[in-house]
Amino acid sequence: MENRIIVDGDLLERDEVSLPTNSEGLSYGFGLFETIKIRDGLPCFFDEHFARHKTGVSAAGIDLNFSKEELFLQAKVLIESMRVADGALKITTSKAGSRSLTYLYFKRVSAMGKGSPLRIRLSSVVKGSSAFTVKHKTLNYMDNVRELYLAQEHGFDECLFTNERGELTECSMANLFFEKSGSIRTPSVDCGLLEGVIRAKVIQIAKEAGYSVLEGKFYLEDLEEAERVFITSSGKGIETVEEVNTGQALRFDAGRHGIIGELSSKLDEMERDSLAQYVEQEQ
Repeated sequence: MENRIIVDGDLLERDEVSLPTNSEGLSYGFGLFETIKIRDGLPCFFDEHFARHKTGVSAAGIDLNFSKEELFLQAKVLIESMRVADGALKITTSKAGSRSLTYLYFKRVSAMGKGSPLRIRLSSVVKGSSAFTVKHKTLNYMDNVRELYLAQEHGFDECLFTNERGELTECSMANLFFEKSGSIRTPSVDCGLLEGVIRAKVIQIAKEAGYSVLEGKFYLEDLEEAERVFITSSGKGIETVEEVNTGQALRFDAGRHGIIGELSSKLDEMERDSLAQYVEQEQ
């Protein structure tokens, strides 16, 4: 049951799937993907994920042959066929000669609970602020995955990237936030980072709650003066950080109270509201 996949609208067993090995998608990572949290058998923030995927695919010059409604239906078919209540669904569109391939499959078929506060290691890899591959969720993710594995080999949970100007950008699988002097700060998109779906939600929630939110250019020295650090991703929501190692160990209050507790509670509410919207549409 866990081996099913949808390829261009057809529900198949994975061992029935044959992909062109000489395609640009497999040969060069020429494609884009979305990872969508599944909660209570429904995809969270599907509209936002589809919009980002469509924008990225179009910018890459790839045709997306399915509408939002068609992909939502495919996601629902796959979820129901595998009886998945909670997990992480991937939607991928890649180039294959003159055509494109869109496929849906589960990266994970169980929920990931909030674990312990994270320890993050500064990566030696410098990200180009204007690179297409850092501003879009492309299949060319080797730097991110390799640096994540390297951080884990050294006993850390995540890594942190900077760009060619020494500005903070993001983690391998998450966006970066920190609290300083009562305001929430996060690197701006023009530093070279993925404009995360949950990043946007957290910024929205914080502003609506009356917090000062600064999107800008920040450096390692800014982290040295931060009181709290947290990261955001579609799969895990908001995760607190207890340490960022930049050559020296910077330590932070990693409790889920104050601003972080408020943001987490409101994000959970927004997730539930997004699911209720899909249920209402079906009735």
